[in-house]
Amino acid sequence: MKKLKIKSPLDIIILFLFVLSLIYSIQSINISPKSIYNNKTKIIKGVITNCQKYDNYYQITIKSKEKVLVTYQKKTNCKLGAKIIAKGKMTIPNKNTIFNQFNYKKYLYSEKIKYIMVADTLKITNSKIQPYQIKNNLQNYINHYQNKEYLNAFILGNTKNINKEVIKSYQSNGISHLLAISGMHITLISSVLLFILNKLSKHIKINYLITILILVVYMFITNFTPSVVRATTLFIAIAIKKQLKLKIETLYILILICAIFLFYNPYIIYNIGFQFSFIITFFLILFSNYLKESKNYIIKIFKTSLLSFI
Repeated sequence: MKKLKIKSPLDIIILFLFVLSLIYSIQSINISPKSIYNNKTKIIKGVITNCQKYDNYYQITIKSKEKVLVTYQKKTNCKLGAKIIAKGKMTIPNKNTIFNQFNYKKYLYSEKIKYIMVADTLKITNSKIQPYQIKNNLQNYINHYQNKEYLNAFILGNTKNINKEVIKSYQSNGISHLLAISGMHITLISSVLLFILNKLSKHIKINYLITILILVVYMFITNFTPSVVRATTLFIAIAIKKQLKLKIETLYILILICAIFLFYNPYIIYNIGFQFSFIITFFLILFSNYLKESKNYIIKIFKTSLLSFI
């Protein structure tokens, strides 16, 4: 097991920033975030960044001056990237009514959403905005397949359309992470891309740059899921470290990335994906020497899975 050793002043600075980010986050989460909207707001204008269709209503995320979650109970042509005008009643999200249970209000805060609008009318003014068209085309392509619910989960990280009983079954068996987009996706994508690019070209820096650009696009496609952003940011940081030959431990890079997350959005500490992603990655790096001892690939995967599960 690796030890978290302090080898340079930079390590001390990173640890100080991390402690500072934790203090900032803990202080912030006890105060409701300020919003430019209030209960008197009747009209929201913005761009659709996410759209989920349920049995009898739509749940739409609109990016305006700040993100707002809109619920709508009539049929609509909901397209990502469309400019939209929503009219309705603004409400503050409900918190948990049972102690220590799921808190929807805090979850939305972690998504930087402070208000929900129950819309009476929606008016789409434009539905051909780039680069959201890429996501729409990919979504339409996936929807042609019979197992589109699972493809949405594995490719886009969207599990909303999977049967609730199936979700409960996965949760009961402790394997719900199989339906989530994680750092393993980024590892797989980056490894395959670098393998192909290195076969085609000897320009290592250009190959890394192309891989990073593709990963950034994938972050956008998956709605900047915390685990994907963490894995991509870590990959970029490690790539920079290799190219510039910086003497900084990967553990400290991860701690610095975590601090940046918390400074950017202190409420993200409520996000279970954020928690699992950083905790699991921290211990995988910490026990990397133990994992490298196994020459057998199957045993190595088993050890990684077991460590992640614990």
